[in-house]
Amino acid sequence: MPINCYYMPTKVFAGDNVIRTTKEEWKLFGGKAIIITSPNSADKSGALLDLQAKLAEEQIKVSYFKQVEENPSFQTVLKAAKQGREFAADFVIGIGGGSPLDCAKAVAVLLKYEETAFSTIELGKKLLMSAQKSVAPLIAIPTTAGTGSEVTPYAVITDREEQVKKTLPTKIFPALAYLDPTYLLSLEQFYRLSTGLDALAHGIEGYLSVQANMFSDTWAEQCFREFARVKTILVKKDIDIQEARSLLFFSNYAGFVIAQTGTSLPHGLSYSLTVKKNLPHGFACALFLVPYLKMHPWQQKVERLLKLCNFENLEDLANWLKSSGIKMPSLEEAEVIAFAKEMFLNTAKLQSFPRSVSYEEIFMLYQQKNIV
Repeated sequence: MPINCYYMPTKVFAGDNVIRTTKEEWKLFGGKAIIITSPNSADKSGALLDLQAKLAEEQIKVSYFKQVEENPSFQTVLKAAKQGREFAADFVIGIGGGSPLDCAKAVAVLLKYEETAFSTIELGKKLLMSAQKSVAPLIAIPTTAGTGSEVTPYAVITDREEQVKKTLPTKIFPALAYLDPTYLLSLEQFYRLSTGLDALAHGIEGYLSVQANMFSDTWAEQCFREFARVKTILVKKDIDIQEARSLLFFSNYAGFVIAQTGTSLPHGLSYSLTVKKNLPHGFACALFLVPYLKMHPWQQKVERLLKLCNFENLEDLANWLKSSGIKMPSLEEAEVIAFAKEMFLNTAKLQSFPRSVSYEEIFMLYQQKNIV
């Protein structure tokens, strides 16, 4: 029997109105917090209102940073971290989807640096690319069901100058995560589908990764069972609270998977489309799921995951993706060449695949006109 390992130090609280009803955890990290979020999602979902009430009750002082954009940049991270240091924040709270949570993780790293760390963007890049042992405590509150960032150690930051996404080498598990399905009720269907596709990609890529083990496979298979229940919910205009609960746990299970395995080819291939073609992350990942499953050598596992997701075969999955509106953007030949070269240098994603992948294969994946 091979060695299996599972590590996930985040303490997770889940349930309706969970922030307002938990008490014992809030004063563990100090008396001052910086809240990292986007301009609208935390307010619209009701998460910020719940959090404000709880922090006031616990007499925790707060500084707000509400400027996180989609695919947060180095510039945004540095600005937020500088604000947190000037406020002398003891810990960080991230509210929202993957972008605010990723930004909050990066801020948790940079709070530990000296003030001179914020002198230039280039210095900021170097600091974010160097692993650190010490980070500020982080609380994660997701308002979407997709990234699973509340239970993973990863943060992806966009370099606007180089037009690439970069994963922080520092592994930053949140200390606490609060999962409240009521926050998903205000999420627009477009974002519910996009984030749900991201979660599906997490489950699939983790299940078929060379890093997969008995623990991650257990979570992945539970993720697929949940997906079989939520795939119709992803395309509905409105959802109820029970449907929101199913979506949130589906995403959370997928997060448990990639916390152990990381992601693979679909995620690596998606980054160029997200940064350079402005395609939402979940849609960009979904474009490559069917060809990824076709080329994967572990076909017995592929068949099992399709069955658990309640798909008859790959064609059934492809048809579901098409019906959801997944479509490859038009790419010039120069773009295909550039994207393929960039992906071919992404050794972390390539090494998660059970066999070597050639540049020509990557080129063909980008070149397909109707990739699903």
